[in-house]
Amino acid sequence: MKLLTLALGLAVLFLFSGCSEKNALDKDSVIEESSEVTNSLREIQEALTSTGPEEAYIPILMFHHIEPIPADHPDQVFYGLSFAPEKLEGFLQYFQENNIKTLTFEDLTNIFDGQMPLPEKSVMLTFDDGYTNNYNLARPLLEKYNMVGNFALISEKVPEGGFHMNEAQAKELAKTQHICSHTATHPNLNEVSQTQLLSELKDSQIYLQSLTGQDVKCLVYPAGKNNEAVRAIAKEYYEWARTTAGGKTIYANQKYTLPTVRIFPTTGVESLKTWFE
Repeated sequence: MKLLTLALGLAVLFLFSGCSEKNALDKDSVIEESSEVTNSLREIQEALTSTGPEEAYIPILMFHHIEPIPADHPDQVFYGLSFAPEKLEGFLQYFQENNIKTLTFEDLTNIFDGQMPLPEKSVMLTFDDGYTNNYNLARPLLEKYNMVGNFALISEKVPEGGFHMNEAQAKELAKTQHICSHTATHPNLNEVSQTQLLSELKDSQIYLQSLTGQDVKCLVYPAGKNNEAVRAIAKEYYEWARTTAGGKTIYANQKYTLPTVRIFPTTGVESLKTWFE
């Protein structure tokens, strides 16, 4: 696979070399092609130096509210995004009893770079939107079982607090848990301007890094929305980006379209058994 990547990379370089000769007087074209050649060289280098796996079975579970919401709640969207704390604890107990390691996105980088062995069984827990109930109810459970989750925060919601965790809570959370960006304002990234797109991804990262002291290299697309332009900016600032598309296997060449497993209020431990046994 790595030899194939090298061959393809050399073909790309040859192609752009020919294009550059034809556009020698076109400054903008040369600059653009130079950037693409640089990116191609970087990808070739990563492919040749990496000793990690090309794929790994690591389900990424997607949670939102960790709160006991009754099934007959008038706001069915709210209910549909909820998961009871006692059910989350059941998941953590299952992971503990079956030696399933919870991973961070930093762990994922180390695994695919060959710097960390792939656990026999592993899972990733992602909590979208940064709700206060994540801090009050999910965090203590994760700490109780010495496990880790990945919390995707909407950066402009943090200073406001209230329904979403505030700055003090986010700082405390970062002491034991992993922080990801869920953009600055949670828009549909496919529909914003290029200027706003850059701000949503870059500014949220800068703010969260400054607040928590973590190197924020994971992005969770709002509602999973992404396209080629979105992914191009994501690659400039992040190492991983998660979608809402279903799947349980992570591929080294699909770092910006990571799949997930949506967790519903009714999802039980029996589902975990089908995924890990």
